Amino acid sequence: MVRKDDITSDDIYAVVEAGALAGVLRKQEHELIENVFELESRTVPSSMTPRENVIWFDLHEDEQSLKNKVAEHPHSKFLVCNEDIDHIIGYVDSKDLLNRVLANQSLALNSGVQIRNTLIVPGYVNPFRSVGKF
Repeated sequence: MVRKDDITSDDIYAVVEAGALAGVLRKQEHELIENVFELESRTVPSSMTPRENVIWFDLHEDEQSLKNKVAEHPHSKFLVCNEDIDHIIGYVDSKDLLNRVLANQSLALNSGVQIRNTLIVPGYVNPFRSVGKF
């Protein structure tokens, strides 16, 4: 059976809102569905952490400074840059750093720590298009 009625985004919003009000959708589910509709109109930078709030490691940073940053900012990933955030080399995963600590290995980024490749996405791309690159 083919339906001839067109369903608009307003119709979907109304159903989602009704589901939330009736308790059929949890708050997180309601927010997730609303955010999906907003993605098309957003750009990648509007979905990112502002650069002044990014915690990053310098490739030549001493081990104690790296440990301090990890302790103060418990993130799962950290950018690795060469001297400043405009020169991104890659990123390190906190799990890899933890494994090195547990194995009594150095955290110095030039001592064999796995630096993974990053994907650089232009700022004019919308999040829907950028997700396909991952």
